[in-house]
Amino acid sequence: MKMVKGFESMLAGSLDLDEPWYITGAEFDPVKNVIDVYVGIREDAVIACPHCGGPTKRYGYEPTERSWRHADCLFYPCYVHCKRPRVKCDNCGVQQVTAPFERQNSRHTLLFEGYAMMIKHPGSFAAMRRHWHPSF
Repeated sequence: MKMVKGFESMLAGSLDLDEPWYITGAEFDPVKNVIDVYVGIREDAVIACPHCGGPTKRYGYEPTERSWRHADCLFYPCYVHCKRPRVKCDNCGVQQVTAPFERQNSRHTLLFEGYAMMIKHPGSFAAMRRHWHPSF
C-alpha cells in the first residue's frame, strides 16, 4: 500500500522530526482501528550528550521499543513507536537520548499533551480519559 502524498512529511512535522530523525513507516491497523507510526534515527548520526552536551560515542539502543500516544490522525488514535539510541559520554557515562517528540518520562507526545491541555475543562479529566481510550 502506498502512502498518501505528503503524509510522511505531515507526520514528521507533527512529531517535530528533523535530521537525523525520520519516519521509518506508518500503517493503519483495521482490526484495532489505530495508526502506528515508526520513528528511527540515522546510524551515523553524531549525538551530543543529553546531560552535558559533550561529545559521545553511540552505545546501541534501549532494550525495548517504546510507544507514545500521539494526537489523533483522521479521527483514529495514533501511536508512535521508537527504539531510542543510547550514547556513552566520557564525563557522564551511558545516557539515554530523548526523542524530539517526547517529554522525559512521559508516554504521550508533546503534541498530544498540548492538545489535551488546550481542551481540558476543569473537572473533566474523566471525560478526557473516556474520549481518548488510554491504553497505558
